[in-house]
Amino acid sequence: MKSILKKIVALRGVHYACIYNADKILASTFPESNEEGIATVTQAIEQMFSALQAIGKAHNEVYFSLGEMQLIGYLFHDEHLVVLLTDSKINLPLIHMGVKSASVKIRALLSIEKSLQTPVVASVVETSPPPAKVTTAIPQTPPPQETVQTVATISPTLQSVMNNFKELLIDYLGPAAIFVFDDGVDRWREKYVPTEDTLIHLAEILALELNAGDEHNEFIEKSKAFL
Repeated sequence: MKSILKKIVALRGVHYACIYNADKILASTFPESNEEGIATVTQAIEQMFSALQAIGKAHNEVYFSLGEMQLIGYLFHDEHLVVLLTDSKINLPLIHMGVKSASVKIRALLSIEKSLQTPVVASVVETSPPPAKVTTAIPQTPPPQETVQTVATISPTLQSVMNNFKELLIDYLGPAAIFVFDDGVDRWREKYVPTEDTLIHLAEILALELNAGDEHNEFIEKSKAFL
């Protein structure tokens, strides 16, 4: 999770970040000298969200002004918190987009950790000796064509173009482009087979995160130069 936090603090205006779940901090970039204080703050934020949920309020963001800085708490999937210390003047939509994208990865890691911690109980059932085998030849038929699934891989050529798309997106969004790009690639792969012919659709998906109008059209036109 440290790698996820490093991407979050790479966003412009973000100084420190931590992930809180199940009454403990799972990962943090805050200085060790502040660990006790940030733990207390995250517990207070969690209690605040719980109180809001108890009265039917569906808030998932909270902001605390600290002069030229601010503390932001995000609640995701009603289970984990991402707490940031940022400048008071930041691009909140981009920060939220980056944290939301990171949250998907955090949730996946938490799910894997829970599955690894779940004990597997093996039961042994006594059975009578199996009957003698009957050696009847059974013809082996291949599965129907439609049941055979293949996982499309990204060729070096495609990856090179995708890297160009990412660098271009960074020119528009800064470090937040890393999260936007990863999310866009996931949506692209869900909808299309990764080929040279579908790369233009990836560019269109990425352009949706830019301001409608000049930036949107300009990004698509510049992307076409890489195709």
